[in-house]
Amino acid sequence: MSLLRPAWLSPAPTVRPAVRRVDAPAGERARVRTRPLVWTLVNGALLVVVVGATWSLVAGDSGLWRRHDVRQRLLATQARVEVLEQENSHLRAQVHRLQSDPEAVRRAAAERLLAAPTGSTIYRFDGD
Repeated sequence: MSLLRPAWLSPAPTVRPAVRRVDAPAGERARVRTRPLVWTLVNGALLVVVVGATWSLVAGDSGLWRRHDVRQRLLATQARVEVLEQENSHLRAQVHRLQSDPEAVRRAAAERLLAAPTGSTIYRFDGD
């Protein structure tokens, strides 16, 4: 009876070596069984391949993290392009008004240069 393990627990599992010598009958050479070692190596290699493939899919050059990052930058750029297109549309409309309407030119000059026709009063407010 062991001091560390109560008797009612199952016995500790035994560890099998990967290479095992099989006793041969008298007069024959003993042979070494290598199948567990081969399977251990095959399983290890398979594990390395699976881990490498998973890592490549997640964190590689064209992995999921990279694709997510590129997708987020694409969405941000598309939003910025939309804002710039709207701003460009407003500026084109303003240019068209200034080229075609003399009153719009006078108003723009009055706003920017604080110029007004003689006899007019200009009012300035803070924050403008």
